[in-house]
Amino acid sequence: MKNMKIIKKTLFFLVLSLFSILLVSCKKPQTYTISYELDGGICESLITSFKEDETITLPTPSKKGYIFMGWYEGDIKIENLENKNYVLKAKWGEYEYETKRSQLQNGEYLVDGEFLLPVTDEKVPAVIIVGGSGPSDMDGTVNAQKPYKTLAIELAEKGIASIRFNKVTYQHVESLINDYSFSIQDEYLYAIESCLELLRENDNIDHGQIYLVGHSLGSVIIPIVLERDKDLAGGIIMAGSTMHILDLLLEQIKVQSEDLYNLYLPYCNYAKSLTEVPAGEEAYNYFGAYTAYYVSYNKINRELIKDLECPLLIIQGRLDLQVSMEHFYQYQDLLQNKQNVTYKVYDKLNHLFSNGENETLENAYKVNNKIDGAVIIDIFNFIYN
Repeated sequence: MKNMKIIKKTLFFLVLSLFSILLVSCKKPQTYTISYELDGGICESLITSFKEDETITLPTPSKKGYIFMGWYEGDIKIENLENKNYVLKAKWGEYEYETKRSQLQNGEYLVDGEFLLPVTDEKVPAVIIVGGSGPSDMDGTVNAQKPYKTLAIELAEKGIASIRFNKVTYQHVESLINDYSFSIQDEYLYAIESCLELLRENDNIDHGQIYLVGHSLGSVIIPIVLERDKDLAGGIIMAGSTMHILDLLLEQIKVQSEDLYNLYLPYCNYAKSLTEVPAGEEAYNYFGAYTAYYVSYNKINRELIKDLECPLLIIQGRLDLQVSMEHFYQYQDLLQNKQNVTYKVYDKLNHLFSNGENETLENAYKVNNKIDGAVIIDIFNFIYN
């Protein structure tokens, strides 16, 4: 009898142990949740839960103009999940970029250019930066400021390639002193064509997303190239004008001196009237350019921009001392009801799109201010929209 009790007791504990094991083995693994803060990014499929001790691969989101740096919980980067609930925030970083110097064919001359290419496996958009009047270098250097260089770097860090170049009037000024046939086409078009060729030969560039950026006088050339090359994605006009360059010059002179304005007015009117180079006047120089230059300029249809259907961004600084707001309003009048045009005005910015508060013609650009961040963002959004 005693042995029977021992056997029953032993069996009871065996059954109890087996039952406990079964309970443990049948216990459902706990489920944990994941929520995400994408910070402007997008992700097609987000894993919102995982089971206890389950190994999963977190999704990779994307955000135009940024590189995904990882998922973070506070300051800690999360790579392996523990058994708990998570709120994960996407962290984004700027692109690294390569800088490549190149020589571009500008008619019979070679000019130096600089190509900034974001480092990524994806194809990227690109811009060609076209400088303003005068012998400008590729950086657009005016006193302490280098707006074109700043623009190129800021865009590269956001995943947009760029190429810019020394104007031939800057790099070959001595050779051009006796070139009486030099035209506005020689000044701009050949170099732009070389830039386009370079970009279209590069497999890292999205060839359907090449834009032209024209600053000041460079804006006059943008519609000509866009009209000729329908494969270009669009244009960006920075502090541009539809006014004749000599009328713009007179406008600037009149602000400084009424006497100088009256002195220069007849010369400007004569140069504006030229349709061909009069015999014996090849070497006549008007405000730094020979007769042939104005003959070529006078043939430009400055209202060609209204016939374009590609996207256009027109931006202007309200404190611009060289190109007043009146020129911006002229664009709006000329392009009224055009759905392909976006306008932006920056209340505190100058001709170089840096801070222009308290600036005068005497002290302008002597402080190393950079292009305002709002301008970079607007150009970025225009390209990626």
